[in-house]
Amino acid sequence: MLSQTKKLLKNKSFLRLWISQTLSQITINTINFVLITQIYNRTQSTFAVSMLWIFYSLPALLIGPFSGLIIDLLPRKKILLSTNILQSIVVFSYLFVPNHLYLTYLIAFTYSLLNQFYLPAETASIPDLTPKKLLPAANSLFFLTAQSSLALGFISSAILMKIFGPQSSILSGSIMLLLAAISVSRLPLKKPKLTFKIQSLASNLSKSFSDFMKETLSGYKYLSQFKLIAISIGIITLFQIITTSLTVVVPVIAQQILNISLYDAGIIFVLPLAVGVVSGTFLFSRHNKKERKNRWIIRGMGLLGLSIVLFSQLIPNLPTSIRLPISIVLVSFIGLAASTAIVPTQTFLQEYSNTQFRGRVFGTLTFVITLASLPPLLLVATTVEIIGIRLFLTLIGILLSSLSLLALVNANRIIKEHG
Repeated sequence: MLSQTKKLLKNKSFLRLWISQTLSQITINTINFVLITQIYNRTQSTFAVSMLWIFYSLPALLIGPFSGLIIDLLPRKKILLSTNILQSIVVFSYLFVPNHLYLTYLIAFTYSLLNQFYLPAETASIPDLTPKKLLPAANSLFFLTAQSSLALGFISSAILMKIFGPQSSILSGSIMLLLAAISVSRLPLKKPKLTFKIQSLASNLSKSFSDFMKETLSGYKYLSQFKLIAISIGIITLFQIITTSLTVVVPVIAQQILNISLYDAGIIFVLPLAVGVVSGTFLFSRHNKKERKNRWIIRGMGLLGLSIVLFSQLIPNLPTSIRLPISIVLVSFIGLAASTAIVPTQTFLQEYSNTQFRGRVFGTLTFVITLASLPPLLLVATTVEIIGIRLFLTLIGILLSSLSLLALVNANRIIKEHG
């Protein structure tokens, strides 16, 4: 992995994209921690926290089906640059609404609206800047960065909030997004060939919209013809739903299972998770050629489910003196299991999706994830209050383990039919 990573980082174009991703991911996780803590401390309501994610999810429903086509039609460099600059302005505006809950939701909505273009453009740009043989390493690095930035964002935000207050985290996030924009400003991404003239939108809106819809639907038709790509999207969607649901109940996990403050959870809970992700991505990058990707995915799902069940049922019954150390070990193992499932899935999508449709594949991925996440977000707060956090986590673990067994039984048949 180290030798491949060195080769990647010597590629200045890839390095610029990776720096932009790193700064963007640290920013969103920093801001998320600030908002989660402020909203929960102000309201003591898991539902209020879940509403933040609902507002953050809505833009994908509105423009998700179309963002992929726009990414395929417009220069990705300009998309990445403009969204970073606009997001910097949006984050800065948080400084003016510290006590206005609904304005906070509105700003989150706006940030997410811009993210519907940035994230698919970023993911679809990786194969343009990376040799195919280095794609597994590139995806491992991007996934590692995303998970590590979760730890770094939460930890740095917790420290800044304790010392300087929440405004310092918001200001630093805005500055980091400007630096991300500078990083992508020199990317050599090629200008795509337009399948229809964007200038005709003003003169012939009806026809342009019809062409627009046809191009978008062609992306969905492409997915329907390649079942393994659709299955991969389903796997990533499931993991995102679970991740979002767990993020909503982090305050409850910290207080009722770990018996720590929410500020300390940023260090104690997230840092071991990042260590596990580092270990998992290292294992996949080092040994991915020895086994098919489906084996990595199935094993990762099963281990993740088992780890979550153990965490929910074992930790609360342990003596206080050893509860925290055992929790750290289990959380690290959760990160390892998750990374060995997600990284190969993401790599498969990039390797086998046609270049012409790649933007639509990842645009569709963003849309499907958001659409599927909304019902759980609406139900998770109420569910946790009714059945308790331990049973909630246990059911999630059982679901993942069951899906892993189902995939193990049917993997060879699916590959023969659709591979």
